[in-house]
This record gives sequence, C-alpha cells and structure tokens, in this order.
Amino acid sequence: MDFTSQWFLASQLSQKIKSTYKLKTSSKIFKGQSNSSSSHLIGTYEWHKDGIWYITSSQKNGRQYIATASADSTINICDVTRIDYNLTPCVIYAGHQSSVNCVKFHHNNDLVLTASGDGTSHLWRFNPDFLRSDYDEMGEEPTIIKTPLHELGDHHNVVVSCDWMSGLDQCVTASWDQMANIYDYQTGELIVQLAGHDQALTDVCACESTRLIVTSSHDTTFRLWDFRDAIHSVSVFQGHNRSVTSTCFLGADKILSGGDDRNVKVWDLKNMRSPLITISMESGINKLSVSQQHNLFTIPLDNRNVRIYDINGNRICRLSRDSHNRMVTCATWLNNQSPKMVDPANTNCST
Repeated sequence: MDFTSQWFLASQLSQKIKSTYKLKTSSKIFKGQSNSSSSHLIGTYEWHKDGIWYITSSQKNGRQYIATASADSTINICDVTRIDYNLTPCVIYAGHQSSVNCVKFHHNNDLVLTASGDGTSHLWRFNPDFLRSDYDEMGEEPTIIKTPLHELGDHHNVVVSCDWMSGLDQCVTASWDQMANIYDYQTGELIVQLAGHDQALTDVCACESTRLIVTSSHDTTFRLWDFRDAIHSVSVFQGHNRSVTSTCFLGADKILSGGDDRNVKVWDLKNMRSPLITISMESGINKLSVSQQHNLFTIPLDNRNVRIYDINGNRICRLSRDSHNRMVTCATWLNNQSPKMVDPANTNCST
C-alpha cells in the first residue's frame, strides 16, 4: 500500500521529502564551549544512500553511540566515543521495507525502537559489548541485523515517531493514521490507542521522569496525555496556527513545541494557558532536541540553519548553514564535558 498517496494533509512534508532526495545526505558533529557562543565543525560522515530523518544518541557501558534513521530503509549505529575522520557504522539494521522515520535507544537496556513508512515499528536488540568486539575482529565490517524481536503492526499508515515510556515495560508510537499506540514491549501486545487528533500525527515524546506523553499533529494542536493516575487524562493545546512539527519535554516541568508557523514555544506544565517564551524563526522548524545535561535545546530549520538556545530563551549560538546542502531534519546531543551536537541533513551526518 502506498500510504503517502492517501494523505493530502501531508503534502508539505512530501515536498520536503522530494527536495531532500535530490542531494546526498550527511551527519555532522559540532563542538562548542558551555560558556561560549562559538562552535566548530569536527567532522562530516556519509553513511546512508538517502535522507536522514532522525538521529539519537546513548551512553552504554561507558561508550557513546549515535543511531541514524534514513529514507534508505536502514538504521546505522556508530561508536563516537572517540571522534575521528574514519568513523564507520558498527551495526546496520535492515529489517524495514520503507523509509525509517525515527529511532530510539532504550534508557536502561539493550533494546532499540524504530518507526517506519512501511506502517510498522520494530523492536530489536543492540548489544554493545558483543557487537563492539565482533566489529573489531571483523576489520570494520558492520554487523547487519534483519530480524526484529517484535514487529508492531497495528497502525494503518506511516509510523512517524516512537519513544519509550518511563518506568514501564511500554513504548509508544505515532502515525499518520491520527493515532498513538502504546505497547507492552516485552510481548509486543497493543495496550491502548490514543485517539483524538483530527489529522496526521507528526511526533510523540514520553517524559523520562514521569508517566506523561505529548503528541503533535498537522491539526495545529499538541496533546498532553497523563498516565500518572489509574484513569488517564488528556489536555489539548492549540499554541500554533499551522502544523505542530515537534514536541518534547524540557526537564520534568516544561514542554517545547515547534511548528510550521516558524515559532518555538516553551510551556510550563503547571500553567499551560500561555507560553512562557515564544521564539520566532525565519524558516520552518523540524525535530527539536534537548540537552538535559547542559539545559540547552536545538532548533533545526528548513533553511539549513541550526539555532541553539538555553531554557530561558537566550540564543547561545547559530551553526553555519554552509555545513549542509539541504534542510536540517533533527539533531542530538553527545554527553561530554563540553557540549557536542550531531545534526543530519539529507544523507550526511555532522558533529
């Protein structure tokens, strides 16, 4: 089934996809000083054959890893503990049949969750110790994984985002079918469907410290789902006048939202009537990323710029738009003493 053709409401995203596919993509790694507004490019890595939609990072057993999700249907995992110009993936996941839109490491175990345009989410295992030793012995040939532990197939359209829920054996996925699904990741069983959005979902994020979920949609709203009580509740917020493209938690008491109206807003969970801060950009906003360690967040833009702000809304720095050829889709933070950030555009990665 061609899910994309069914959704007129996703036409703007489709245009982004068409533009992105015209050029190669890469990931780039930048380094900055925590007390400075400057940053510099460390390296550029071309691991994929098509656009990168999502990038994430995790520390496991004293090592730092990043994972990239691509329109070429694969996920690449790379050890970036020591950054040099010869970094190559140690693991490639090739179990999806279409573009991979999101990837998330589990916080406490070796599971990875992915969301794809083939209408499924996959749960699979990433064992850093085994794969790293295997990777070294094989002379830099990556380990290829093709079979998931569980395939979550209850959506009826493209799955655009996913996340792990705090303190539970559960995960959540978001789809263009206007639904968010919560699963038991030990069994793959669907627990509950979160319905209410009027158009396709664009993002889902679960709070790391408590049982809250936020979903965003093309219907110009984001919804806060509260599972702290036996009977869950939902609150609807209309803080943007165009599609809400990204939402995430800023600590345990704030939410970030960004949209195609070119605004990023910071909200206090205790008083959601109006935003604490509104930051206006010059271009459409893609996936927001938060560094809880440094109290910073990144704003990747359609026009190739990346802005970095602190939690009070002060601009820290701007990464040069010359670093990428196309829109910057997202970014992630590496947990080092001085802040490092990885952002992908098209098919390349930079740090």
